[in-house]
Amino acid sequence: MSVLVFNNKKMIMKTTLFFSIILFIGFLSCKKDSNSTVFGSNFIDTVSTKRYYTSDIIQPKFSGLYNNWKLIHTYCSYATIVDYSENFIFKPNGIYCITRNDTTIGFGQFNIVKQDSELIIHFTPDKLSGAFFGNSNEQVNLGKDTLFLSGPYRVSCTYEFIKQ
Repeated sequence: MSVLVFNNKKMIMKTTLFFSIILFIGFLSCKKDSNSTVFGSNFIDTVSTKRYYTSDIIQPKFSGLYNNWKLIHTYCSYATIVDYSENFIFKPNGIYCITRNDTTIGFGQFNIVKQDSELIIHFTPDKLSGAFFGNSNEQVNLGKDTLFLSGPYRVSCTYEFIKQ
């Protein structure tokens, strides 16, 4: 009889181990994929235009901001590593998106800090987005086909973009 009990304990241990492994594998398979289609190249087109504001927040003289901008140069007082495959996309009603190689790496809301002779905007990452390039004020210098973003109140980098 003791042999039968020993075999049952062994069987219970094997069964417990088996189900533990199955649960662990199931848990790992539920891990969120960072390259999901939600953040693919057309993600910004799926964001509701009324996600942050119900109407446009920028004066018509600054409406040229609404475009797809490709990063071409960075001017810094310190060494930085910059990936020049990044694009900024600005859409009406305070929406911005940052893409790299046709994949969205950050998006959110931009707010107006100052809008008279110059435009200063504040980036706030969306709760669904990573905090990439967020929570900062940037001065906008807008040309016909160029865009410069720079921190007006601190020593920082200036990012130069061209219209796509």
